[in-house]
Amino acid sequence: MSEQIIYKMATDLTVEDGKREIVAVISASTVDAEGDVVLPQGLQKADYSGMPIYFNHQYAFKTDALPIGSVKWIKPGNHQGIPSIISKGSISEGTQNARDVFNLLQDKSIKGVSIGFTPIKTAKPTAQELVQFPGAKQIIHSWKLKEWSIAPLQCNQQAVALMVSKGYSQERIDALMEKAVIEEITEEVNDSEKHEGSSAKKPVKTLTVTEIKNIIAKRIDNSWIKIDTDSLVKRILSQF
Repeated sequence: MSEQIIYKMATDLTVEDGKREIVAVISASTVDAEGDVVLPQGLQKADYSGMPIYFNHQYAFKTDALPIGSVKWIKPGNHQGIPSIISKGSISEGTQNARDVFNLLQDKSIKGVSIGFTPIKTAKPTAQELVQFPGAKQIIHSWKLKEWSIAPLQCNQQAVALMVSKGYSQERIDALMEKAVIEEITEEVNDSEKHEGSSAKKPVKTLTVTEIKNIIAKRIDNSWIKIDTDSLVKRILSQF
């Protein structure tokens, strides 16, 4: 019998700006839109660090679907007085899909979270559980998490993103890139002088504009960020 995987759309608690992080309630002990209650205490213990994060469980429909990020940690918590499972993850900048999803998270166009899991122990609610969870059709007492996804719609209204890192502004990106390139140029010049046996520092302007542009290009080659290279070169040269 094949393993059954169920998808339930449901969210230190800090994120660091510029690191593309998200903290979310991924499951809560409330009745979802399908009448199920996934008990947080039923989550099987495991090392979940590195578990993939997807957009809307795309891997279930596309065998070549890539994750958009990975889990840093998962732990029990309490959100708005409701027992929950809270997770922290990071969203990749390596694919356009991941970048698009992160942008939608930042502007709050999407805030839903969905879990993909395998139920291990389920039962119909008892009379006492129906008092606690009115309208419940099934209580999931034990379950194994497979992954969690960012989702436009959620079954469990409690499962939402709590915090999302702010993206750096273009001005901040430019300033950081300028600082990094100047540091690298200075290091290269100093290393060159050491090989020549001289203690004097060669002015950075001895590097050509093309050489400086090549250094900038190396730094942004594997990144999605956009830089006005000509403007950056002028600002760098004006400092020496």
